[in-house]
Amino acid sequence: ADMTDVELVDAYKLYKSEILDKGFQGFTEETFRLNVARKLGKEMSEWTFQAHHVFPQVLADDFAQFGINIHDPVYGSWWRGTEHQIAHNIGQYNARWENLIFTLRSKEEVLSEGRRLAEEFGFDVQF
Repeated sequence: ADMTDVELVDAYKLYKSEILDKGFQGFTEETFRLNVARKLGKEMSEWTFQAHHVFPQVLADDFAQFGINIHDPVYGSWWRGTEHQIAHNIGQYNARWENLIFTLRSKEEVLSEGRRLAEEFGFDVQF
């Protein structure tokens, strides 16, 4: 459905106050690390921490069906470890999501599983 002029103005005001005024860039793969650093209030060394999508990029279209933009920094975290450890953990983590995503029925179920898996894999989430 098309938005009215008032709804468009309200949406822009919300976008400006929640995104632009806080220094965020658009929520894309390219700006994800920068936005996570701004959201969490610090920059981490690329050698020991990687900005991590809580919701795997390979399943972005599936998460979008629940209204989740995986590039929004609220769905980002720092994952600590060596490059090898991180790659190994991400592979296991993504496999878990690939098995779960089709069993979930609501955004709240997705968020709940995201929190549970974050705890299991040892990283913090902001949602």
